[in-house]
Amino acid sequence: RVGIEATVGRCDDGNTNPNDGCSATCTVEPGWNCSTGAPSTCNTICGDSLIRGGETCDDGNTTSGDGCSNICANEIGWSCNGGEPTLCSAVCGDSRIVGPETCDDGNSNANDGCSSTCMTEIGWTCNGQPSVCYTTCGDGHRRGAEVCDDGNIMAGDGCATNCMSIELGWTCVGTDPTTCTTTCGDGHRRGTEVCDDGNIVGGDGCAANCLSTEIGWTCVGTDPTTCTTTCGDGHRRGTEVCDDGNVSGGDGCAANCMSVESGWTCVGLDPTTCSPFCGDGQLVGAELNVGRCDDGNTNNGDGCSSACNIEAGYSCSGVPSTCAPTCGDGVRVGVELNVGRCDDGDTDPLDGCDANCNIETGWTCAAGNPSVCSPFCGDGLRVGVELNAGRCDDGNTTSLDGCSNTCTVEAYWTCVGTPSSCTTPCGDGHVRGSEECDDSPPAENGDGCDSSCTIETGWLCVGTDPTVCSEECGDGLRVGVELTAGHCDDDNLANSDGCSSTCEVEFGYACVGTPSVCDEACGDLNVVGAEVCDGVNLDGYTSCIDLGFVNAGTLACLPDCSDYDTSGCLPVCNNGIVEPGEACDDGGNASGDGCSSACALETGWTCSGNPSVCNAVCGDNIVIPSEEQCDGTNLNGVDCTDYDYFTTTGLACLGTCLGFNTSGCSASCGNIVEPGESCDDGNTTATDGCSATCAIEANWNCTAPLGATSVCTCQNNDACPIGRRCISGSCTGINGDNCAAPFGAVAVSTGHDENYDNTHLATTITTYSYGSTIAVNGPDMFFSISVPNGSYLVVEVDPTFDASIALLSSCPASGTVAPIKFSDRNGDGEMEHLHHQSTANGTYYIVVQGMTALDEGTFNLRVYQGSLSGFNDGKNVVINEMMVNPTGADGYKEWVELYNFETQNYNLKNHKLDLNGTVYVVGEDTILRGSSYIVLGGSNESALNGGLDVVVWGWGAQDRIPDTAGYVALLQSDNDVCDQITYDATYPIQEGKSLSLDPDFKSKAGNNSATNFCAGNSDGTPPVMTPWFANDQCIP
Repeated sequence: RVGIEATVGRCDDGNTNPNDGCSATCTVEPGWNCSTGAPSTCNTICGDSLIRGGETCDDGNTTSGDGCSNICANEIGWSCNGGEPTLCSAVCGDSRIVGPETCDDGNSNANDGCSSTCMTEIGWTCNGQPSVCYTTCGDGHRRGAEVCDDGNIMAGDGCATNCMSIELGWTCVGTDPTTCTTTCGDGHRRGTEVCDDGNIVGGDGCAANCLSTEIGWTCVGTDPTTCTTTCGDGHRRGTEVCDDGNVSGGDGCAANCMSVESGWTCVGLDPTTCSPFCGDGQLVGAELNVGRCDDGNTNNGDGCSSACNIEAGYSCSGVPSTCAPTCGDGVRVGVELNVGRCDDGDTDPLDGCDANCNIETGWTCAAGNPSVCSPFCGDGLRVGVELNAGRCDDGNTTSLDGCSNTCTVEAYWTCVGTPSSCTTPCGDGHVRGSEECDDSPPAENGDGCDSSCTIETGWLCVGTDPTVCSEECGDGLRVGVELTAGHCDDDNLANSDGCSSTCEVEFGYACVGTPSVCDEACGDLNVVGAEVCDGVNLDGYTSCIDLGFVNAGTLACLPDCSDYDTSGCLPVCNNGIVEPGEACDDGGNASGDGCSSACALETGWTCSGNPSVCNAVCGDNIVIPSEEQCDGTNLNGVDCTDYDYFTTTGLACLGTCLGFNTSGCSASCGNIVEPGESCDDGNTTATDGCSATCAIEANWNCTAPLGATSVCTCQNNDACPIGRRCISGSCTGINGDNCAAPFGAVAVSTGHDENYDNTHLATTITTYSYGSTIAVNGPDMFFSISVPNGSYLVVEVDPTFDASIALLSSCPASGTVAPIKFSDRNGDGEMEHLHHQSTANGTYYIVVQGMTALDEGTFNLRVYQGSLSGFNDGKNVVINEMMVNPTGADGYKEWVELYNFETQNYNLKNHKLDLNGTVYVVGEDTILRGSSYIVLGGSNESALNGGLDVVVWGWGAQDRIPDTAGYVALLQSDNDVCDQITYDATYPIQEGKSLSLDPDFKSKAGNNSATNFCAGNSDGTPPVMTPWFANDQCIP
């Protein structure tokens, strides 16, 4: 040390190394102390809060026992953070008690006496290193193995003296301290319990809270308490049936309180009240008193009432009581109320109620107390007052038979005998009994009422006291005055028939016989009855004019008086007046207008009026050409063909005869257009525009001139049947709808990319099946392509419907054929793929077909064909994008995208995919074209892989790629690695997002770095997940 080096703060340790106390500029470094010697010797300064040299800590002091010793070394049992200054804390759980620790039991567990911060816990005592901790029984803190701790070590309070058990009969809860209470109902009487009988049910002697003995019980003992009832204390408890406050028998409750004595009923608890049981047939207690009874029931009205009192009108005796009515007391009870029984207050006979209270024969006794009896009128027995004069009983209560309904003899009758026989005399002028009449004495015949008081035939008799009889006019019998001259009876009461309503012969008639027959006297010049005239009496008429003739003529009467003689009257025809003898007269002499020149009605006409107006009769099947077109079934030579129908029958005449009804004319479809038809193309074939019923079919247009044949043209493809399309108004076939002539399959070649419409297409080949795939029956289209041996064929279809692809090695014109390849992996509107390597030169047929008859629409067809090269690990094929952690359960939703940098095409069949140690062999033709992408996945069916329709081959297993770390490798068939990605948590793996390689690093080397990947989004936010397509640029 020379010069400035010898000053304070300077040094020279013989080197220029830093951090040894003397810096490279020979200044003493902070935290060091250097000697003045040469060379300088430097030592760290312990306690300056700076860690230097060999110091492991420096807490700013040189005090030991605080974690950092007086030589700045870490002390045992402490942990120091290495900071400046150093902060040290005791290490709890190392079995050493240092610093603020009051214990250290070798662990950092709480609740074992020494806490997780090495402080002695409440309720524990800890000693030694490592600390041994034990609980303190009686300190009021339940800890460790203590079951209870109630703050004392006394027995009998629920918690045992060692705190390790709860005493029998107690329940203890809580920790600081434990609180113990007796357990009522456990059968152990403890603490303040007065009793404990093993339950908490009241009513058994011990109260439900165990703190009192219930009234009526005596309880003794502790484990458990036994409670018994006290008979005779007036409290019915437990098994006691009764307790009436005494232990005496004979009062209803037995001396032991365990039964109710026979004949009694007892109710109530405090005390039980007993009374005789009325209705059991036993006489006990008050039932033995006078006026009491018990007949074994509680019915009223049988002598012993429901209250076991003897009822009025009865007397009762015996056990059980037998009760019977008392006859003669005037009170009707029991059987005395029955039919035929009575009680009139005495036991005398012949007064209607006998000594046994039975109603005597011939009597009736009214209800009441006592019974009131009287003779029974109408029974034919004369008893009591019925034996008196003027009384009777004829066995009925019908009046007007001599004995009235009150059994008195009626006026004008005589009654004798038992039962009474009553008669009335004929001729006394009083109609009684069976008499029809009685017209005062003497009784004789010929006056209407004969000697036996019977009305004579032909007479009408009325009245009873006496009867008055007269002849009955109109009955056809002539009696009495009707037999005299000028009288008659023609069996009716009509006037103007010769015999009047009073049976007198009318003017101009003569009547004879019985009944009377009356006739007009034709020739007596009197016009009566049916006579029109009589002789010169023309009944007011004077000439033919009176009868409607124009000329007077000579009018006379026919000899039989039945009508006028008009032979002297002559009609004038064609004078416009219809006269007798003329059918009509229209005032003209021309025929053919309904009324002939001879005034006769012509056939088919009807005429009326003066002069006659004539009209044709419609409905008589006679056609009057000037008036009618037809009449009834007479169609006057007209038929349905006159109305443009093809057939003749069916035409009818209108009800007015002025026209025709064509509703019966029916069109015959299949010939010409007839009324009612919208078309008729001369046939009954459907789907040609005009249906089998001659209606224009949907999507067609047809001409329809009546009487001609329709010409129909299609308007669009929907008009055409399956297999045809509308071209220039006609349904014709289209190339590509089958293999048969004249429409061959559409020829395609590699690079083909066109849109098609399979609507309305079909083929005679209607069934394709491949393995277990179901039959396919939808509209299809055929395409042909020539493929050399060993070349590949890739077909891709983007449809608007649920499509399938079938590959045929032959295409027959009809029948069925099994495809060599078939693809229907995805659903409605999703892309289908078909990959194939040819094994022979030839023409192949691609069939695009709907899965059902309803699956039709448009689709895009892409076809690729070319040569193949061998695949090995030297080929530049890169794992470009993959899904390692799909949304939700991984299932079959994992996938790997490959990119082929080469221009050659490879078939990956028999090559392998290693998914983190599980190797899968590609078992089918899987073509990776040059400069193209291909996607492999858990499943190539979109229904399983989350809706991804671009997966060409599926390894057929779920959850194979680890979500957070693992590897994916493409192997050639001999297991050499073509490309591999090993990923871990540094890669941008997010659920539901792909691991997408930035296009700038798309190489085998580039995909080995996590920084070259980004998370591909499925929501359209860049960078976007792009299976099957080029990746998005990763965003920095």
